[in-house]
Formats: sequence, C-alpha cells, structure tokens
Amino acid sequence: MMRKIAIFNIFLAILLPVSTVFADNPESTNYKLIEPSVGEPINGVGEGSNYKILVDSSGTDDQITTSSNYKSDAGTANFVEAAVPTVECFETDTNTGTCSIGTNGMQEVCSLPGCYDRAKFRIGDENNPPDVRYAVQMSTDPTFTTNNFYIDGATRLPTNSITIADFLYKCEWEGEVLAGYCGSPNTTYQRYNVFGLSGSTTYYIRFSALQTVNSDADFTQSEFGPSATASTTIPSLVLDLDIAPNTSTPTAPPYSLDFGTAPAGVVTTASDYIVVRVTTNAVTGIVTSARGLNGALESGPNSIPAYSGDLAALGPSVSGWGIRNDASTNAETYPTYLGSVTVSSTPTDFTDTGAPDKVGGPTTSFEELFTSNLQPLHTGISAYFAKIRPSGLTPAGLYNETITFIVVGDFD
Repeated sequence: MMRKIAIFNIFLAILLPVSTVFADNPESTNYKLIEPSVGEPINGVGEGSNYKILVDSSGTDDQITTSSNYKSDAGTANFVEAAVPTVECFETDTNTGTCSIGTNGMQEVCSLPGCYDRAKFRIGDENNPPDVRYAVQMSTDPTFTTNNFYIDGATRLPTNSITIADFLYKCEWEGEVLAGYCGSPNTTYQRYNVFGLSGSTTYYIRFSALQTVNSDADFTQSEFGPSATASTTIPSLVLDLDIAPNTSTPTAPPYSLDFGTAPAGVVTTASDYIVVRVTTNAVTGIVTSARGLNGALESGPNSIPAYSGDLAALGPSVSGWGIRNDASTNAETYPTYLGSVTVSSTPTDFTDTGAPDKVGGPTTSFEELFTSNLQPLHTGISAYFAKIRPSGLTPAGLYNETITFIVVGDFD
C-alpha cells in the first residue's frame, strides 16, 4: 500500500532590530541634502567643497528634545555639542545690579543716567568646561528674526557677520583672570564689554557656545540660548550754578555775588562761593569754562580789570579782581571708576595753590576752569572765591561784571 507523504517547506522569517532614522534634510545657505542615507554603517565626517556633515549610523537615535528652558541631545551630539549658555546679566543704566564691577550698577561706571553707547553682560556657562568659547548675538528685535548683529571679539563693536575668532572664553569677555585661559585682568571689560550701541534703544542679547575639541570646532556649536534685554539711555550733561555760603545750600537764579564795601589797597573776598556742579555720562568727559562779558568790573567809564596773579602784590595804583578755587570743596561720586574734578592751572591758574590771594582773571575769552580727566563725572562739585583789590585811584561806585559758565561734553 503506497502512502503519500506531504512535504512542507517552512520558511522562518527572523526580524532583526533596525535603528530608527528620523529623516531630515540638512541644509545651509550653501547646500541642501535631500534625505541622505548610508548603506554600510559609517561614522565620521563627510565633506564637499562647501559643506561638512557628521555621519553617525550607530543604533542610538540622534534625537533632540527641546523646550523653552533646555535642549537635550541624544547620540553623538550629546558628547560633542556645548551646553546652551544663558544670560547671567545684561545692564546699561542700573544703579544696583550684578553686572557692574562695583555695587552701584552701571551708573557707577557710566554716571547718570547710565550708559548711552555701551553695556555690560555676564555669561551663564551652564556648567560648560572653561575651555568652551562663546559668541554674542544682539538684536533690536525680541524674536531675532530681523536687525541681528554680532559683537566682534577683538573690538567689542557690532559686526554683521561672525567668525570663529569672535568666540572667546567667558573670562575674556568679562575681563577676569582664570589660570590657563586669561592671564591678566582687563579693567575696561570689567566695567563694560559692548561698545558702539545707539542711545535710547532697547537691545536683546543671547550667546552661543563652542567646544574647542579640534582646530575649527566642527559640529560643537550650541544653539543661541535664551535672551535678556536692556535699554541704553540718552547722552546727558547737567550744569548747575549756585551762589551760596557752602556747597550744600541750593539757590535759584538770577545769581548775584556781592563784595560789599571793598577798601582801596586791601584784598576783599566775597562772602559767598560760586558753586559749579556738573554731572554727565559723556564717555570722554567734560571741560567747564568761564568768561567775563567785559573782562572787568565796570562802573560807567571806570573799571577794575580781571587779573591773574597775586592781588596782594599789586602796586598802589593798580587794581584787579579774579576767582580762586577752594580745593576743600571739590568732590565727586564714584571717583574710582569715573572722573574727578581737576581745576585748571593753565593757561589761567584758578587753583588754590601758592599765595593766598592769587587768583585767575575771567577774560572775555572762555578759559578752562576744570575738567573731569577724560571720564564721565557723577555729581562733580567745585567752588570758587571771588577776590577784589581796588587801587587808591579807583573811584567809588557800584561795579558790575557778568560771568558766563559753560560745560562741553565729549560723547564720541
């Protein structure tokens, strides 16, 4: 009896794990790759004449997870890309704050009302190692879709493009010392580290980090992080005059200084000071000057001329008058980082050095009274005595002169 034997061919399909590929089209201003793929597992850098691409065909997904507060990379990017930096502080006009080198904010280094053309920032490194470098991007647009620019690493001025030379260590940007990276302090960058801004403008700032793992740090740059904002102030210069017995008593115009009765041959000092107050954020300081309308105290056809020198040494037939600084009244706020009152000794000497009755005479030309040493000045005060010595030939009368004070600021 024959039996039929059925033969079954069994095919066993074994499904092996396959890594997931998230398709994307890498692109830049110079190239676009449409759904690139690799056959055999390849790792490394592929490049052409105008692009480089990092290829990683390992079984780990190169997946990016982001939110408004963080970015997390899986795969290769997690190991080579720097952490996204934050803005620790960004200030222009504060009177307290964490950016300033002192304790009184940016007004301690720019004076009132703050900085009109510069700013200070500090970088939040988000635990990046010290060899990571940072670039600075700024904009007047909070979304950074228009009006973007970068800060040049050498000049700290705005620039339209960015190069690897514009990535600097955190300590370089901030002027601090860090062994192995920044050997000496930069006191300018400790005060402010962005220049060339426009006055009365709101700016936004953010940073990108770069791992220095090879000569050009390919594929290690982070995204630009969250931004912070600050507004520059306007250029400002304030001049105030008082005629008062001290520097703490404010007075109002019109101002009049009275010598009272001045005997012939005797040096008489007016009872009140001429008090000059100046505050400015002019980046290279101010010059305060004075002149007389007539170059003399006049009473009809008679006059007592402005005189520079020792009134007590004048001959019996010579008269004169002038003003003299009282150094004990000179004062300013934050002189460590800002300018100080420096009374001029040339071409006319208004200082209180030398003989006690030495004065400087206000002629009909503006003559330099004091400067702020090429720095902004915060609440600068300088007070002056007026002294007169009529001669025996000077007729009695009411003598008058009009003195004009001006202050010129350098905002360049």
